[in-house]
Amino acid sequence: MHQRLEHVAAAIDEHGRCVARHESGAAPEHLTKLLDWVASTGADTVAVEGTRGYGLPLARLLLAAGYTVLDVSSNLTADERKRSRRPGKDDEGDAVAIARIALREPDLPTMDAAHLDADLKLVVDARDQLVSEEVLVRNRLHALLLVMSPG
Repeated sequence: MHQRLEHVAAAIDEHGRCVARHESGAAPEHLTKLLDWVASTGADTVAVEGTRGYGLPLARLLLAAGYTVLDVSSNLTADERKRSRRPGKDDEGDAVAIARIALREPDLPTMDAAHLDADLKLVVDARDQLVSEEVLVRNRLHALLLVMSPG
């Protein structure tokens, strides 16, 4: 079964009521439409769940467009979902929950390019280390083969 990747966004008023929503795919052309929708709401701050995972491409796009991006942890979203009167989990309910968390929590982490690129740097550094170790292992193996079978 193929799962469709999507983003659901919600705009809320100062009382936490949903005043607008938008649903789009996760492909780059769909994210551009989502960015256009965010611009139409007049928002300057956007809360995103999972800025280091599934929400990373969206967070990068929002940052590049000049928005302040708040990172909402999935734990906070789950807690907010429990408080809501909606049964079960659904993307629209989560979008509203994320927006309400951003409204209520003044100390959410603000993301910037350095935060988002730090994870990528860790992966690149780990890869470089593994390549170095591979060279060492190959050299040891070659030396052992020369001892076992000179020439």
